[in-house]
Amino acid sequence: MFRLNFVSLTLVALSFFLFLPSSQLEARHHSNPTKDLVDTAIEAGDFSILVAAVQAAGLEEALRGDSELTVLAPTDAAFESLLEDLGLSAEELLANPSLTDILLYHVLPGSVSASDIVKLDSAETLQGDNVEIQVERRRIKERFFFWWIHRIVTEIKVNDANVVAKNIRATNGIIHVIDKVLMPPKDIIDTAVAAEDFTILQAALEAADLVGALKGEGPFTVLAPTDAAFGALLDELELTAEELLASPNLSDILLYHVLPGEVRSGDVAKLETATTLEGSDVEISSRRTRSGRRGWVTEIQINDALVVAKDILASNGVIHVIDRVLMPPKDLVDTAVEADDFTILAAALETADLIGALKGEGPFTVLAPTDAAFEALLEELDISAEDLLASPNLASILLYHVIPGAVRSSEIAKLQSATTLEGSDVEISKKYRGWRRSRGPKELRVNDALVVAKDITASNGVIHVIDKVLMPPKDIVDTAIEAGSFTILAQALEAADLVDTLKGDGPFTVLAPTDAAFEELLGELDISAEELLASPDLTNILLYHVIPGAVRSSDIVKLDSATTAEGSDVEIDVEYRTWFWGKFKTLKAIRVNEAKVVTKDILASNGIIHVIDKVLMP
Repeated sequence: MFRLNFVSLTLVALSFFLFLPSSQLEARHHSNPTKDLVDTAIEAGDFSILVAAVQAAGLEEALRGDSELTVLAPTDAAFESLLEDLGLSAEELLANPSLTDILLYHVLPGSVSASDIVKLDSAETLQGDNVEIQVERRRIKERFFFWWIHRIVTEIKVNDANVVAKNIRATNGIIHVIDKVLMPPKDIIDTAVAAEDFTILQAALEAADLVGALKGEGPFTVLAPTDAAFGALLDELELTAEELLASPNLSDILLYHVLPGEVRSGDVAKLETATTLEGSDVEISSRRTRSGRRGWVTEIQINDALVVAKDILASNGVIHVIDRVLMPPKDLVDTAVEADDFTILAAALETADLIGALKGEGPFTVLAPTDAAFEALLEELDISAEDLLASPNLASILLYHVIPGAVRSSEIAKLQSATTLEGSDVEISKKYRGWRRSRGPKELRVNDALVVAKDITASNGVIHVIDKVLMPPKDIVDTAIEAGSFTILAQALEAADLVDTLKGDGPFTVLAPTDAAFEELLGELDISAEELLASPDLTNILLYHVIPGAVRSSDIVKLDSATTAEGSDVEIDVEYRTWFWGKFKTLKAIRVNEAKVVTKDILASNGIIHVIDKVLMP
């Protein structure tokens, strides 16, 4: 029994030793090193070209010195593969003036063991540039006699080289063996030239005199369109490459593809916008998608271009390859003119002398009615385009379509109203896709106009296209008169000498009884309209319908009462409709005293009107 247990234990111990990870075996074998880095490599016998290169570059003394160093050591096979790729002999490589930089790109300061390397994303070499580090851990299954043994293997890549042996100790550092020679990154220009798919981009950079800038220290992030992307642009614009290279806008187009700093794809994917060296922003969106054997990947779109290759490292930045040329946005006016559906709007801006303002720095948000929207307005008002352009109110109408600042649709959807450059507010309403509010509104309206296209970016703001022309509100009195159902109220305000008051700055909130409400009161009191208008109490009755300030229905529902301009309070009662066992509720009715609010939140330039179905008596 003892003998059987002893044999079993011996087999287990042997299997444990045989299947130790290679890094532990190498560390154990070199736990007490006696040779420096150079002699350790010579003794290994598989680094003859590396040793010859170190000697040719005059680096042998440094690698024999006291300073702790970590060498990423390419094998002879790795060097032979490089020589074949470059079409060089070993002698030509050893005579290369870049040899020292190539070798120093394989050396890290300090003793960096494999257990430290796996914690890094990158490491700075003695040459000055970083190497990128990728770590993959996977489970493998191996047969040992009658047993299957599972173990975790840690695979390390440095740039595109695999670490094939780890933690070979020397007296002055550590060697990790790699299967490819690492080439130090070139600057952004040389990296693009070497890729051979950016010939038009290279020619454009030379024509725009930007080569020197992008060979500078940086760092820069270049969104690099391929030759195919430039070819598609030339077809779209019906230009030749020569005509594009002679364009006065070439420099701006190219700088619109450059971001300051080194922005890796992982950081790009977290952004919604980024400011380019041209000065305008690019729009960024990203989504997770499945991609065959690669599993889940992050797909990044910049404006309407897809990033097709990410994180190509250069010595002074990083390149992301895109499949379309990005065109810098024009100002608001030029963007609208170019769209071809805003000819009446463009003519109106010119007539009202507002083009200079909307070509200014801004930023502005323009709610742009289409030609169809203007034509509907002309038909409704029964006037010609010429009549509209000659209107003394034209500038006010146009400024009522401009909001200061660059307000994107996602921000508009959070608002109930927004103040325009005309001075009055526009009302904002939205409908959502059921309960999924995180997806944004299904429908966005400004006053009674539907937003039919959102977030058209211009260099000095943003355009949202709407399907109706917005008319700026009139004061409370004119709004009531125009509605046509408040004739007795209008006569009463005139008789009580309150017209000028309610045409003033305010703001006021008017609880406006309809003609039907006044007729009901006249019937109850058995008096004529003339007798009511001559009543000494008329002013108090009317002021009992006015609340100081602009009180929207959303604020009224929070109140139990409100003090009127007459001095007395009105009582407020809110009735809700509940559903889903009382979990949800919607507004059913608002009552002020015994009157029901039948229409809410009619905007005027100096306040708000709520229509009620009874006259309130103080």
